Amino acid sequence: MGIEPKVLMIGFDAAEHQLVDQWMREGELPHLRSLRERGVLGRLQSPTGMGDDAAWASFYTAVSPAKHGRYFYHSILPGSYRLPFWNDSHLRAEPFWDTLSRRGKRIALIDVPKSPLSASINGLQLADWRVHGRDHLPCSHPPELVHEVLARFGDDMTDRLGTEHALCGHGYRQHYDYPGFVGKLLQGIDDKLALGLELLKREPWDLFLVVFKEAHCAGHKLWHLHDAAHRSHPPQGSGSDADAMQRVYKALDAALGELLMQAGPQTSVIVFSDLGMAGNFTANHLLDRILQRLEWAQSNWIERCQWVWNRFKQSLGTRLLGKDGTNFERRTRRYFDVIHGEQAGAVRFNVIGRDPKGLIAPGAPLQAQIEWLSAALMELEDPASGRKLVSDIVRTDQAFAGDHHDRLPDLLVVWDRCAPIFAARSPRTGTVSAPDPELRTGGHVSDGWFVAAGPGISAGDAATVSLMDLAPSVAMLLGESLGEVDGRPVPEIRP
Repeated sequence: MGIEPKVLMIGFDAAEHQLVDQWMREGELPHLRSLRERGVLGRLQSPTGMGDDAAWASFYTAVSPAKHGRYFYHSILPGSYRLPFWNDSHLRAEPFWDTLSRRGKRIALIDVPKSPLSASINGLQLADWRVHGRDHLPCSHPPELVHEVLARFGDDMTDRLGTEHALCGHGYRQHYDYPGFVGKLLQGIDDKLALGLELLKREPWDLFLVVFKEAHCAGHKLWHLHDAAHRSHPPQGSGSDADAMQRVYKALDAALGELLMQAGPQTSVIVFSDLGMAGNFTANHLLDRILQRLEWAQSNWIERCQWVWNRFKQSLGTRLLGKDGTNFERRTRRYFDVIHGEQAGAVRFNVIGRDPKGLIAPGAPLQAQIEWLSAALMELEDPASGRKLVSDIVRTDQAFAGDHHDRLPDLLVVWDRCAPIFAARSPRTGTVSAPDPELRTGGHVSDGWFVAAGPGISAGDAATVSLMDLAPSVAMLLGESLGEVDGRPVPEIRP
């Protein structure tokens, strides 16, 4: 038995709750099942229509995206039409562990995704070592920790963009070394477990938090092997390694068992996932053409002439002068799409007073435009089957309150995810089609889950709570409050 931490948090990034529930019932995840039987199970509501960037930032700041400002790995730069890559200076709220550190709590953090390296951590932090979609090269506090880790375990083998190790990247390859990929994921779990066990023994931490990325990568790349209904599911009897997803989840469960044994019985434990996974079907590749059709449909002849002239100037500037045609186009349109994850399209309005060349007045004119466009997008259907393609329209001004809403898209167009989308049709757009983007076969769906157990936690079920509620719950377990945050302690998680 090692030195017991007060709180042990273990993240299984993007582990799908339906798979976890099924495999717990079937006895394939015995350690998680045992924890659930003596503790509490609940669902976690993630930011509506958003993916892992917004989810992780909401987790570690305990505030909404309109307060912390992160919605994707690109960031809307207020006062411009540019969407640079996210960097730490864009974050508008601090991680909860900084608050706890200032109050003397000893903290150990291993690979919390999408989080900056803290300048004031009271303990240790390893960041961007083996996470999905790292923001930076691996780094740590104290600085020598990352050098020790890389010397012993090496760098990431599945998520290093720009190298042959970018196996979790966006493309889908029909012919793929799935056994080799799974082997690297399993090795990653073993390495992080070994490091976690060593660091757990160093001292009696107030909070020890480690996140495993492997369910995330497996979900993106192996979903079609698990899901017999997926269009890319291999033919029966083709040796498809259909149990690959389960092997990854079972390895995560085994790692959980060892960490629990090391932590000891008096530790409060929270195991959680930020999001889920499903078949990766989207119409993001159609969205901007749809928006152009809709803008044309609501324009008069003078505006259409101006639209044609603007397109000509954009083409001329791009081809002959090497100018950035995307920024020019955005400032000449009422609304346009901005980059986002496949689970939802993202739309930005060109608003007077907010955007440099705004075309829509704030207030009533903007609200009327939002309502018109939302209704038009809800009309979209699949030309072949007639099914509705949009399941929800999220108005971020209503869904997320905060002073930094100008860093978010204005609308999120949540797609129906039950089947591939090759074309869209409506009375206002006609039919819009585009080639299949051949995406990874698994993509994010909203909401995650948690299991918590400990000396003061009774067995049972919890109501659905916000992902932002986990950090205040940890603070409460440590006898602290985070102050002005959006999250609230989960009633069932008690000291």
